[in-house]
Amino acid sequence: MCFVVDSCKFYADRSPRLFVAIAHPFAIAIVIGCTMFLVLTEMLFVVPTMFGAESLAYKIYWMLAVYISYNIFANLLAVYCTDTSVDGLTQEQRSPKPEEARLWHRCDLCKMLVPILALQTVPMLHS
Repeated sequence: MCFVVDSCKFYADRSPRLFVAIAHPFAIAIVIGCTMFLVLTEMLFVVPTMFGAESLAYKIYWMLAVYISYNIFANLLAVYCTDTSVDGLTQEQRSPKPEEARLWHRCDLCKMLVPILALQTVPMLHS
């Protein structure tokens, strides 16, 4: 596993924008694929074996599976479409309040004033 992490870090440091452009859709495809596989395996093979395909419990499990799957995919889409960069902030949010000014620093990468938490969480992604 260290080889994968080291390789990802190497390519992310070398070309951050290209790495994000490739890694994010790939990661989302893995999440969607695994979620669909697990839900369908559970609902088509495991649950009918436990309860029978004509039982009320089976129908309730299907409704619950659809509801949970919808929540997973809707939240994934919301997270994917949300701009978390400093550019996504309003002009008022881009400058610190006087009592929070000590928590803000100038980013070396994007040359913008950013909160310290933004620098600690994802230093290569805010631009």
